[in-house]
Amino acid sequence: MYTIITALKSLYRNKFVNIAVIVSLALGMLFPMLVFCIGNVQLKAAWGSTPFHTDRLMGIIGDYGSDCRIDTRKAKLDYPEIDQISEGSFVIFNTAVFNNKFYEAETVGYKEGINDIVRYSMIYGDFLTDEELNGNERICVITLPLQEELGCMPGDYITLGETGEKLLIKGVYGEYDYSVLMPLDTFSEIYPSVQISYSVQFTKGTDLETRGKEILNKLTDEYGLKNKNFLTVKENDSLKNILKNAYFVLGVMLAVASVVLLYAALNIFNILINKLNTDMKNYMVKMQVGASKGKIYGFIFVQLFLLMIISVAIDMCIILFLQKYVPDIVVFPFILDLGSTAFTAAIGFLYVLILAFAMVKRLKGRRLVIE
Repeated sequence: MYTIITALKSLYRNKFVNIAVIVSLALGMLFPMLVFCIGNVQLKAAWGSTPFHTDRLMGIIGDYGSDCRIDTRKAKLDYPEIDQISEGSFVIFNTAVFNNKFYEAETVGYKEGINDIVRYSMIYGDFLTDEELNGNERICVITLPLQEELGCMPGDYITLGETGEKLLIKGVYGEYDYSVLMPLDTFSEIYPSVQISYSVQFTKGTDLETRGKEILNKLTDEYGLKNKNFLTVKENDSLKNILKNAYFVLGVMLAVASVVLLYAALNIFNILINKLNTDMKNYMVKMQVGASKGKIYGFIFVQLFLLMIISVAIDMCIILFLQKYVPDIVVFPFILDLGSTAFTAAIGFLYVLILAFAMVKRLKGRRLVIE
């Protein structure tokens, strides 16, 4: 505690130098932090709705307007090869409305299990739970492109133009289309005559062409589904290209961020070396009266760590301001999250360790001269 108090007093005595350090460190870490925030959203969007195991996923296209429905829970008990099965609806295009902004989007309904089959990657808000997916609450999650077009956020209500239904947005997930996902019961109430489909994920090692189709045939016969149009999901080349593009863009941005951070590091190091030369007598006196190099290291480290914490806090405030008031200032969408902040802070923490060690090393061999 004494070291912290002493470090704070020292920071106040040299406030102009420390302000220069804070500005340099904040600017040096701002761009990397922004890159990590953008990268987090981009990778979530790229991976959004990608099936966990495309080699294990099949679908049943049901009958349009039919009352015949598969008991999904019983199906899992009857056929151990079924890992997950979820009941859903075919998409219907409608106009999503928010604050007098209109955009055509697909509306989709699902029941329990869909989050276990498909990787809906949440960027804002929460998934719809199985209890909510089995109910008829007027809630939904929407895709990132639709959220960007309408400018809405979780907690807002969107209206489906033709039906006039208001839906509370619970979350925004990463995907590249314009969709509104809601509980199937809500969907069925809004659109009374729908076509039901089923997503079936089989256990590892199940042969989809033989055993998979055999199970689907038995299910459709057992529950009276006349339509036996089965769909085997395969690797999507377009998703691979999207991922490659995302990685390339992020790689370029990280390279630029590294150059910016290196430039800031050199600038900060130069400022701190001048500060060290100014404070040299003070440090040497401490060492003469018995202060160990470890205590001097701790004193310098605490000073730098406090400067780094202040710089990170400033960066977070800047990003939150940009996110809230000028969201179109960057080409890519971004959101400040704990992981991006912690990763950038870890870089700053490592940098502080290196700087503190380098500054203490400069004390080695110095002789105290009293003028």
